[in-house]
Amino acid sequence: MTALETPAPDAPVSEWGALAVSIPGWRWIRGMHDTDARTFIEYADCGEAQWLWAADDGCEHLPVEGRLPDPDDPATAGCLLALMGPVVNVIVRESTTVVRILPDDPPPDELKGESTRGSGATLGRACIAAAAALGRWPGGAS
Repeated sequence: MTALETPAPDAPVSEWGALAVSIPGWRWIRGMHDTDARTFIEYADCGEAQWLWAADDGCEHLPVEGRLPDPDDPATAGCLLALMGPVVNVIVRESTTVVRILPDDPPPDELKGESTRGSGATLGRACIAAAAALGRWPGGAS
């Protein structure tokens, strides 16, 4: 799988969210926020496949198709980090966050050896960039 191109660092959250859902292995995780400030809660069977979303004005049943995650939301960023899988390293510098996906059996010194990395202005964008560089969400759906 080849690396996917990432949006500009200052691109709108919708561009980063669109990239996130296009990467193989993507799945919504309870607690993620979409770009319309709704919170993904769970699957609900209401005669057709729909998902339950919470917003300030109550709950709605909406499909996940067409919804985009907000990578700048802290709760969503934590969920995106979970989609990175168990072997990651996060480095936070002044205005950039770097997420590294380490080999399955990293050496004792995590900073040595090969890795796939992505960086972004927020943790969520860095996770998306790392998944794009790898070409999949390593902790996502099979």
